Parts: sequence; C-alpha cells; structure tokens
Amino acid sequence: MLFNENQELEDSAADLGRVHIESGYMEAMKYAGEQLAEQSNIKFVHSMRVARLYTFCGDKEQALDWLEKAYEERYTSLFSLNVDLHWNNLHQEPRYLTLLDKMNLTLRK
Repeated sequence: MLFNENQELEDSAADLGRVHIESGYMEAMKYAGEQLAEQSNIKFVHSMRVARLYTFCGDKEQALDWLEKAYEERYTSLFSLNVDLHWNNLHQEPRYLTLLDKMNLTLRK
C-alpha cells in the first residue's frame, strides 16, 4: 500500500510539473487545486489548502467556496483570514467580507 501512495504522489508531482512547464504557474496552481478538491471526495483534505491554491490561480469563486467550507469545518487558521496576505485579492469580494463578519474580524490593510 505504501508503494502505491508514494507512486501516486510521484505521478501527481510529475503531472504538476508538466502542467507548469506547458501552461505556466497559474494553470499549475489551478491543476493542484482541482487535484486536491478531487481527493477530498475520498479522504480528508484541508479546505484552506485548496482555497489557497485557487486563490493563487485567480479563481476567486472556488477559493471562496473552499474558505466557506473551512469556516463550516471550524478550521483554526481562519483566525488570520483578515491579515494573511494570501487573501488580498479577495478583499473586495462580498462573500469574503461576509465571512469576515461571521467571524467578527475586520479587514486590515
């Protein structure tokens, strides 16, 4: 079983590298987000990790979907959502601001 998991990781890394070379960083981040989202159907995946990958590729809707899931799961890293630079591109999004309100956080610039 361990070999299969290691092989799966190696294959995923190779695929990610291929996407990065062929299509660039943004597409590689999108691919990584999609892969983690798919894996979440069969095993636990940290929602914040998926959200971050979607943020890196500029897919705000998917990022917000996964942030809301992290909120529902009471993910502990959300406490810094208002100051973490990774989320800067979401600052103008109403769903992001609503999420901050739910946690009694104010946006820090």
